[in-house]
Amino acid sequence: MEIQQYIMTQNDCYKQGKKIVPQMIMVHSVGSKGTMFKSRWWPAWNKPDVSKCVHYFIDTEGIYQCL
Repeated sequence: MEIQQYIMTQNDCYKQGKKIVPQMIMVHSVGSKGTMFKSRWWPAWNKPDVSKCVHYFIDTEGIYQCL
């Protein structure tokens, strides 16, 4: 499966512009069958007033890099 980039540029965490040196990578599954990253999690995380970021999401259609 190819990794698709969906960088969360509207997220407050991303907008801080801090450079970090990751020591681990957190990969999140969408958690339930039928819950898709693009329709559910992308709009929920890629917006102002969200101060947390996720490195990757995985659903049944793909792998999505967010940071």
